[in-house]
Amino acid sequence: EGLVYHIAREKVDAEIEILWRREMVGPGYLPKFVTAMVDGKPIRVLAFIADHSAENIQPNLCRSEQIEFISTGTGILGTSLEYLQNIVGQFDALGIVEEECTTLLDDVQNHIKTQ
Repeated sequence: EGLVYHIAREKVDAEIEILWRREMVGPGYLPKFVTAMVDGKPIRVLAFIADHSAENIQPNLCRSEQIEFISTGTGILGTSLEYLQNIVGQFDALGIVEEECTTLLDDVQNHIKTQ
C-alpha cells in the first residue's frame, strides 16, 4: 500500500529532480519502476525501495534498538523522531491507519518521557 502522485507532463523533469535529491541523498534506497494498481488498473510508477544491502539499512533491529535509535538519531535533514512524526502526521491527514508507525511513535515518545 502506498500513495501514487500524478505529475503533470510539463513538470516531470523538475519534480523528478526534487524527488531524486530528497530520496537519493545517501545510500539506502534503490529507485525502481514498479507496477502499482490504481482504481483496479496497473500503472508503472517510480518507487524508492529500501536497499537491504546498504550498510545503513538494518532490517533486523529489535524493538528496543529501534526506539533508542529513533529517540536519539539525527542527520542533515533533521531528527529520526521528526521523520517518524511527519510520516504518522501525513498518514493521519490522509485517513490512513498505519498501526505499526503509530505504535512505534508512541513507544518512542514514552521512552523519551522516561529519560
